[in-house]
Amino acid sequence: MMCFRGEDGWVYLLDLDAFEYHYGDQSQQLPDPLQRDLDALLPRVTRVRVRSGGMLQGRALAWPVLIDTVDAAAIAALSTCLAIREAPGGSGHCCCLGGPTLELFAGSELVATIGIQHGDSIRWGRWRPDAPLRSDQISRWFVRKGIAPALLDVLYQNPFAMTRAPSEGATEPLSPADQKLFLAEILVGRNALAEAEAVCTDVLREDPRRGAAYAARAAIRQRRGELKGALADLTSALEVGGRDAELLFRRGVLLDETGRTAEADAALTEALTLDPAHANALNSRGVVRMRLGDPSAAKADLDEAIRLAPDWGLPYVNRAQVDVMLGDSEAARNDCTVAIDKLTALGRAEQRPLLAALHSNRALLLDECGQVARAEADRQIARELEAGLKAPGS
Repeated sequence: MMCFRGEDGWVYLLDLDAFEYHYGDQSQQLPDPLQRDLDALLPRVTRVRVRSGGMLQGRALAWPVLIDTVDAAAIAALSTCLAIREAPGGSGHCCCLGGPTLELFAGSELVATIGIQHGDSIRWGRWRPDAPLRSDQISRWFVRKGIAPALLDVLYQNPFAMTRAPSEGATEPLSPADQKLFLAEILVGRNALAEAEAVCTDVLREDPRRGAAYAARAAIRQRRGELKGALADLTSALEVGGRDAELLFRRGVLLDETGRTAEADAALTEALTLDPAHANALNSRGVVRMRLGDPSAAKADLDEAIRLAPDWGLPYVNRAQVDVMLGDSEAARNDCTVAIDKLTALGRAEQRPLLAALHSNRALLLDECGQVARAEADRQIARELEAGLKAPGS
């Protein structure tokens, strides 16, 4: 991404393709779209793979595959869908990454990558601007080849421009049920939680033994604060899908949040039996064992979480509390300091309440060792953070 201040004084954030289109060296720019370029390319194509995301610098982003076909009739039909309207300047350059994206192969060779922009134009690295399509036949081709209309509609809205790739790395085309779960994941990213939950419920109505749907709905219900429903879904996911370290970790956290601390410890222990390097589970079990009154075991878990994830601030926060339980004020001060440094470096507004608490706690620890001035400085920072939280719009 490029961040810069324009001549009009506005600050712009553009992907590199859009920046080069609008502000690059015009003498080095590529030609306008021509149908004859496509007509020369498409007869060579023997395989079409469709990825759900957009493209950048001429390459498809590594998002889930929706279609992968070598069917000659389907490829010929696609060719007719890619008729463009030739015009000087094409249709400009949309400032989004687009999607879905076509990867076109001749045998084993990837010969072209063509991005779809909102269903009405295409982008190809051979041309400078996007090219408007003559019709919406490409949408009908996608649906005929198995892309769910509801998912296609969301993909055309380009939900991915600034986010990670959901289900990144998948190489086989998504099944109809997996397309629905993919849609639910996108809806969660948009905070459309009720719609996402309805999609998961629809999947489970069709197949009550699809563990991934229970797991997805559990995450949605947890985010909505429906902890008992989320816990029931995670339990079902484990029953139908087998034991899984990540699901057991999530279940352990929910058990702890609902006051079932001993059961939480058992779930987290099982997760760590399956994956001893699960730093999240170690951190959570450390907190649970602190609640269970076993600070030595809690410290061992948090030490290991920090060893595995030294840049993560939260285990330091939790270990500072254990240090206090063990009577080691110096270690607690050190852990508070490390946690403050790491959380401050993130610069995230949602971390302010935790930062305020850390500064307040470190002030108490500094008081104990007679460092009054430093303690007051921490209290002042805590007050400023708390005041910022109360300010309108903060």
